[in-house]
Amino acid sequence: MMKILIILLTSLIFVTPFATSGELNCQMCHGSHLQGNVVTGAPALNNLSTNYIEAQLNAFKQAFRAKSAKDQAGLDMRVVAMQLSQQEIAAALALVKKLRVTNASSKPSNIPASWQTCVACHGANGEGNDSLNAPAIMGQQPWYLFKQLHDYQEGQRGMEPADEAGQLMRQTSLLLSAEEIKQLSQFLGQSNKTEIK
Repeated sequence: MMKILIILLTSLIFVTPFATSGELNCQMCHGSHLQGNVVTGAPALNNLSTNYIEAQLNAFKQAFRAKSAKDQAGLDMRVVAMQLSQQEIAAALALVKKLRVTNASSKPSNIPASWQTCVACHGANGEGNDSLNAPAIMGQQPWYLFKQLHDYQEGQRGMEPADEAGQLMRQTSLLLSAEEIKQLSQFLGQSNKTEIK
């Protein structure tokens, strides 16, 4: 019964993703400044490039992402993405650009050895690289990074043949131990206050 109630509430929320202003209401799940929200399972968007976010919205639309029943937040996002027109996507990207924050130019302390695994694609300071479809990861929510690395390892992401960046990320994730994933997630998320339990 509770599951049915959650599904109904989720449907009501996502059938009308727009605020009355006409601006896409990404803030409902991702936070007022798009800083991420552990309760809704929504990552920070305010440090990501609009190119990367657009690519991910298309990945949700094309079902590259959110194929597992274990990924409720991803499934919810897929419902939203499937409904978006190009005009609505443009509105969402404009909101992201408006609320964008820049990461610190230097890395936090306590750099784990496994960080070198990330640098080639995500940049020396974790700033991301649009040409490789590699997002900014420095300053992302640590719980989100932790979950995504596990999702790659378990084949919940990066399995689609057309998703070249995802396939590369899956192969890279398999090089990491459980402890390295935890250390990397905490290191990259030092500017966020949430902790990995």
